[in-house]
Amino acid sequence: MQKVSVVLIDDNNDYRWVLEHFITRHGFLVTGSFTHKEFVGQTELDVVPDIAIISFDKLLTEQTISFVRKNYRPIKILINSLYEDRKSINAIIEMAVEGLIFKISKATEQHIMEAIEALKQDRKYFVEIK
Repeated sequence: MQKVSVVLIDDNNDYRWVLEHFITRHGFLVTGSFTHKEFVGQTELDVVPDIAIISFDKLLTEQTISFVRKNYRPIKILINSLYEDRKSINAIIEMAVEGLIFKISKATEQHIMEAIEALKQDRKYFVEIK
């Protein structure tokens, strides 16, 4: 069975590094790691991943998602957000993504794994919103 491949898009280099090591340790393949601007500036990915984990940035996320949808249509999008306020959550849901997890949740690692597994099986994944 082919490994699920993931691209990471987050402006925090340290966070991307930690996330990459966590994901690869659990048997998934990370095909790229970018800031929002680096990713949107890419002309072509060497490997089109199954899933893009994109950090929610109030200014850049919509542009990044639009770029993914236009150039890499089959990629499923999982938003990883610091923001848990209703306005941000509504904005994320309106972007028609396949999943949402929160960076600061105590169960973040579990949520990441559950989300990747759900998206791999063509199911959506949204953490419980309080």
